[in-house]
Amino acid sequence: MRQYYIVCNGQELGPYTIEELSARRITPQTMIRVDGMSDACPAQTLDELRILFEYQAPGPNPYAGAPVYGTPYGYSSHMQPQNRPKMPPDNLVWSILCVFFFFPLGIIPLIYSIQVSTHYERGNYAEAERASRNSLQWAKGLTIAVAVCVGIAIAIFVFIAIATTSAISAAL
Repeated sequence: MRQYYIVCNGQELGPYTIEELSARRITPQTMIRVDGMSDACPAQTLDELRILFEYQAPGPNPYAGAPVYGTPYGYSSHMQPQNRPKMPPDNLVWSILCVFFFFPLGIIPLIYSIQVSTHYERGNYAEAERASRNSLQWAKGLTIAVAVCVGIAIAIFVFIAIATTSAISAAL
């Protein structure tokens, strides 16, 4: 079995087996020296270590840049940022309710709600946060407007009912 040495700052660490190198999570650029070699070389240049990096054969790839099936916007998993912030709430339920209760203006928070996930998937986290805040503000504003309109309508109805009752009472 071949023995591998990790070369770091001019010092050799090891010897290691392939399994031990895998456990140490070496990178393709880690300098490795093998028994029988005089100089160290990057780990990716050794055929037997390529499996540690899921090596793909070099050469032109006719599918390079093509969308990967099942990934948003064609980004494959290795292109996705590893430490993405949590997606802000899209407030979609509130936006849909606003469309039903206050139709023409209810479309505005709905558009902002849809933009939240779109911006987030594209990596525009600040824009996703802004769209989330805007959708919530519009939904709250329209909810307050609907509540005020309903309150005014009830007040007018009560006023008309009292006036009608008073007029009928006075006529009798």
